[in-house]
Amino acid sequence: MGGRGHGDRLEIVNTDGRWRLRWLYAREQAFFFLLVTPALVLIAVFLVYPLWRMFALSFGSAESVAIDFDFETFDQYRRAISTRIYQNVFLTTFWISFLTTLGCLVAAYPVAYLLASVSERTRTILIPLIVVPFWTSLLVRTFAWRIILGRNGPINDTLEWLGLIDQPLSLVFNRTGTLVGMIHIMLPFMVLPIYAVMRGIPREYLQAAENLGAGPFNTWWRVYLPLSLPGVGAGALLVFILSIGFFITPAMLGGARDRMISNMIEIQINQVNNWEFASALAFLLLAATLLLYFVYARLMSFEKLYGEQRG
Repeated sequence: MGGRGHGDRLEIVNTDGRWRLRWLYAREQAFFFLLVTPALVLIAVFLVYPLWRMFALSFGSAESVAIDFDFETFDQYRRAISTRIYQNVFLTTFWISFLTTLGCLVAAYPVAYLLASVSERTRTILIPLIVVPFWTSLLVRTFAWRIILGRNGPINDTLEWLGLIDQPLSLVFNRTGTLVGMIHIMLPFMVLPIYAVMRGIPREYLQAAENLGAGPFNTWWRVYLPLSLPGVGAGALLVFILSIGFFITPAMLGGARDRMISNMIEIQINQVNNWEFASALAFLLLAATLLLYFVYARLMSFEKLYGEQRG
């Protein structure tokens, strides 16, 4: 009997322990739910619901969140896809975004390599120079480029003073001005992801390549560049997605042929007062962005895109 009593006590203790673990787990889950609930509410109220209302609006359902699908509800989307002018605007948007991404990559890669290679003391001086543009208004920076690239701006004045040109170059209110302004604004978004990946590349790999007889170029080409591609991919994706939604810079530095889809959305809302068509344009742009992201993530894989392993 004594043995059975001792076994009963052990069973009671084990049962109490299991219930205590379940209680602690349930309390932890409830605490986590309470922590994330405010964020979920904010996302639902200020992001999901407005997006759904605009999505319904693009189908002509302005008075209700419900969408009654029929053949006529797709008129706005058919107009955006089949009209030549909007086809050209979408092509212009993606082409300018691609050129901006390419320009940022060419300018950012050497800068990121320099940041990853210098001493810690020098790095603390250089990194704030990359981050400082974030503290300046985008509108102010765009106005600054409008002055710098103007016919009487410092660039044209310097070129005329050096005798390299006879008359001012047209550097603003065209594709050149748009690209210069966008590349300047988006450059930090390319530098920081590349630098973050470069900072984690072990120097032992480069030393091993040099010990095996690889020269500086082969070491960079066959070792360093492949290891830095996750940063390049993340930076390129970030810059491209942000670029296709640009509004202020193309409007202030570009010409009539450089209007991007965001500029057309603004015209449809403020000048034409056609919210249904503006909503359709916005969601076509959103759909293209999501498609680009998933295709890119599929090709690069999530491990290369984010630089981590997924379980």
